[in-house]
Amino acid sequence: MPDPIEELSNFEPGVPVNPMPAAEVRRRGDRLRRRNTALVVGGAALAVALVAVPVAVFAGGDDGGTPAPANPALNSDVLLTAEEVPARDRLTEWQEIPTEGQTLACAPAEPAALDADSSVRRDFGADAKDTPQDGVPTSVVRTEVLQFDDATSAKEEYDQAQAWIIGCPGGKDLARKGVSVTTVEIENGQGEWRQHDFYAPDMCTECDAIRFDRMGVAQFDDRVVLVSLAEVGGPVEPEGLDASMDELFEAAVTKAGGEITGASGGATGGPPPLDFPLDTGIRLDSDSEVSGPAPDVEGILLPEGSCGAAAWPPADPTARLAVKVTGPEYAVWRELVTFETADEAVAVVDDLRAAVEECPTVEGDDPASDISFVAHDVESGYDDATFSYTYAEGLGGVVYQFVRVGHAVLATAQYGEWSPDTAATGAEELNGENTQLTPLMCEYSDEGC
Repeated sequence: MPDPIEELSNFEPGVPVNPMPAAEVRRRGDRLRRRNTALVVGGAALAVALVAVPVAVFAGGDDGGTPAPANPALNSDVLLTAEEVPARDRLTEWQEIPTEGQTLACAPAEPAALDADSSVRRDFGADAKDTPQDGVPTSVVRTEVLQFDDATSAKEEYDQAQAWIIGCPGGKDLARKGVSVTTVEIENGQGEWRQHDFYAPDMCTECDAIRFDRMGVAQFDDRVVLVSLAEVGGPVEPEGLDASMDELFEAAVTKAGGEITGASGGATGGPPPLDFPLDTGIRLDSDSEVSGPAPDVEGILLPEGSCGAAAWPPADPTARLAVKVTGPEYAVWRELVTFETADEAVAVVDDLRAAVEECPTVEGDDPASDISFVAHDVESGYDDATFSYTYAEGLGGVVYQFVRVGHAVLATAQYGEWSPDTAATGAEELNGENTQLTPLMCEYSDEGC
């Protein structure tokens, strides 16, 4: 089989990874991908016998010489049903939907596939209870079970699928790569699932929608299971997705005949955590939900289409720490990132300032939803890029501040009911909160503390 890493290097950078709109999915209909395996009987002596002996001897003989049949083709009994997919409180009941595209969003575009003897697949969709969608489901679950000749073949194809979700090319819609990984212990096998985040232009264009996609692969004996949970939120990640994926992954593997014996989650092989009091002075109330501080907590994302999205998150930080606080109609992010050199940190802040100047407006679905970026002049005492975006009409937006101290950058953002008239006040408030943190960042400067 081809080397998985070599195949990753040949990915096209623009591989589409998001689900097709439901209307298009339904037009194309159901697809069940199967492969037939020929039974190979070799050997020179047998070849001679086939010439000399009537076929009836092989068809009805009882001498025990009939070759063993290949593994029987899978049937849908090994797949979850809509009733067996774990429910989520914020969603409507799961409904089976037509299959389309790849089971894993990080897989290369069709016809690329694992080399299975047979496979069966089933997909499901659900909408948010409070804001049902017309067409594209808010959340989609994809499940597929594949059968191979033997455990060795299954392990080889597991390695291929694992390479897909590790190296996820993502294309232009990839918002954040390799957010987290959970490894799973399986009897006579192995498994893991990983999270990657994508912009969701099929939900809306030039908006805050993010598809938080968790993709898993498991192998036990001669079978491989693929499963994914992709749910749209934005900019805040819906609650409980990690727990839902753990439950879904176990249910899918168990239904396919596997047995999970343990699991462990954590950050990916990305930058290590920082020892820094990132949650100092953070404001909480009775409705607040806090994640972190930890290296695998969701960080700051800029809207699709904005120039700054190319500058943050940075590609190669040396260490990272993040904390997120959410509540009704608001969210706060703090993210601390360090670099090898101060020059790298300087370049990031410079690029963010330039991005606001170069494209202050991003067009939305209609004129009312156009996004306007505005830079704010605040007294941070350090090298900073402070700006906000709001909509042409209505409330809603984000205030950002990126402050550099030495070879570290403190990135903060606050989502709320901002307007063009109030965003400047929000920037001053955010700057004031950050002054509790920036003096503590002296350890990342050449001068020290």
